[in-house]
Amino acid sequence: MQTIAIFGSSGYARELDDIAHALGCRTLFVARDAAERAAWRGDGELVVEAETGRYAALPCALGIAEPALRERVAQAHLSLQFVNLVHPLASFGRGQRDAVESRRGIAINAGVRFMSRIKVGDF
Repeated sequence: MQTIAIFGSSGYARELDDIAHALGCRTLFVARDAAERAAWRGDGELVVEAETGRYAALPCALGIAEPALRERVAQAHLSLQFVNLVHPLASFGRGQRDAVESRRGIAINAGVRFMSRIKVGDF
């Protein structure tokens, strides 16, 4: 079973955990710091961001909804392999799956429909 490191430890990270599990993956949550680790009330393994060097070979996802923090984490860890997480129950119009797959760090939840001519960017 492949492991995916999910940056974040609250609501949006748990959404990505659901997608990862639907894809048959195990998750490793990444907290910002020791205080966030201490506040952790979720299930699963959690490490702090400073420890991510030990997990550099793992695919990663950003489970952070707040745009400025999300950008900071992405910029701080450009060398990591950020992957797309696409729930198997998402659907795509003509050419849209290719548009998503050409980017990185995208998460798409169950039930989402990408219609024609929607543009997406990294993260």
